Amino acid sequence: MGPMTSPLRRVLVPLDGSPLAEQALPVADALANAAGAGLHLATVTPPVSAVPGSPAGTTAEHALHEGMRAYLEEQAASLGAPGSPATTCAVLDGPAARSLAAYARAHEVDLVVMTTHGWGGPKRLWLGSVADELLRRARSPVLLLRPDRTRPAVGYHRVLVALDGSPGCEAVLESAMAVATLFPGGHYTLAQVVEPPPPAMARMVGTPADASPAWVEHHRAEVVDRLERLGRGLRGRGFAADVRALVGPGTAEQLLDLAREGGSDLLVIGTRAPHEVERLVLGSVADKIVRGAAQPVLVVPLEPATSAATRPAPTAAALSQSGPTP
Repeated sequence: MGPMTSPLRRVLVPLDGSPLAEQALPVADALANAAGAGLHLATVTPPVSAVPGSPAGTTAEHALHEGMRAYLEEQAASLGAPGSPATTCAVLDGPAARSLAAYARAHEVDLVVMTTHGWGGPKRLWLGSVADELLRRARSPVLLLRPDRTRPAVGYHRVLVALDGSPGCEAVLESAMAVATLFPGGHYTLAQVVEPPPPAMARMVGTPADASPAWVEHHRAEVVDRLERLGRGLRGRGFAADVRALVGPGTAEQLLDLAREGGSDLLVIGTRAPHEVERLVLGSVADKIVRGAAQPVLVVPLEPATSAATRPAPTAAALSQSGPTP
């Protein structure tokens, strides 16, 4: 079996000048070098109104812009092995998350790497406001790192991939492999939770309100069969993989427990904009995992179900077409 070509071509690191945000640099640099990808460092100028006495077009505003570019170039100079792809530096204007998302789209960025407490540090308890909004706007996967380590670990070897059985959700597995296969020796756990809906939600979606043991077992068996097909595809390519079908309430909590108990060093989840009633009643599983995970989380944006359903999802056969990264 031949080596697999990495789909990562461009990696973006948003920076705000804080040491917390800079913790993403060694991880992003290692990923870019392993994939042969270009590295982009970007920052966003604060609104003109936030710079006292500096209306648009003034020397002070120009100096601020140049100072931020010099900062990015200094960070870039400290990265990269000789012969690695060049690092691009960009100083952006406008609302931060919107500008970063637009930059990522324009430059066809394949992965965004950032810490969760850049952009204002502890002003928010969990995600910084920019990271939070960027997760909702980005069309490329976002790797969120925890800022409580002096030097974040580089390399992922026990990867928990959370699937939900929805059309197109296997894109989560593709993104997980794009990152994790850069580091040989990885083990994948494919997991899905069968969570009986509460009675009120069950009535809305037409699920039996009593969620009988027979109903639960039927759905658990379907989940196991689906996960095993994907697992066989991975094993056929030479990767170690096991599957877990969890049953019970609290999808996010169960996945977080599994990640902790299994010693996972990367948790991969998909996210799509939930229906308003789902957010009102249950909240977003992805949000809960991002806020509660102790390990890095790779968040993969998925197409809305109505769009994804029009495309064939990757199959176990498709996953077996090429070999593991050496």
